[in-house]
Amino acid sequence: MDQKPEEGLLPPAAAPLPEDMLADLFARLPPRGLAVARAVCRAWRAAVDGRRLLRANLLPLSVARIFIKFRCHQFPEYFSRPSTGPSISGQMDYLPSSAGGYIYISGHCNGLLLLDLDDHGDHVVNPATRAWSPVPPPPAFGDDDVPRIFYYQNYLVFDPTLSPYHEHHR
Repeated sequence: MDQKPEEGLLPPAAAPLPEDMLADLFARLPPRGLAVARAVCRAWRAAVDGRRLLRANLLPLSVARIFIKFRCHQFPEYFSRPSTGPSISGQMDYLPSSAGGYIYISGHCNGLLLLDLDDHGDHVVNPATRAWSPVPPPPAFGDDDVPRIFYYQNYLVFDPTLSPYHEHHR
């Protein structure tokens, strides 16, 4: 009589591995690989969850709010779903140029905004925490007598599943 293996049990090749050995192997995986391994079966999920190997705060969450910059609109639009939880203000009144200058969203990535703040240069902003940091100015091109034919553009890179820190690139 053929018996189907019960859902959630370890495959025969992995059955003899004790949970602490599995946890040691899983600890060497990057977060995405760990999330995939966690979905294989109940025993692997228990090994990952029991040792708290997967940091829940680095996993992507659902989108509740979004800034959109339309080319035909002068200012960015802020959309959010109705919520009973604490709200995040779309006002940027905590930034250095909030006293009257313009704020232009030049980029965004996973909840962070790359802003051009009037006379204050570019800044990376996290609206959820109200944290912000200035982007260093580009390097000087050298001699002022030489015509400048180069143009720079800042880009923001941020993957919260890999690191809680952001990078910017020119």
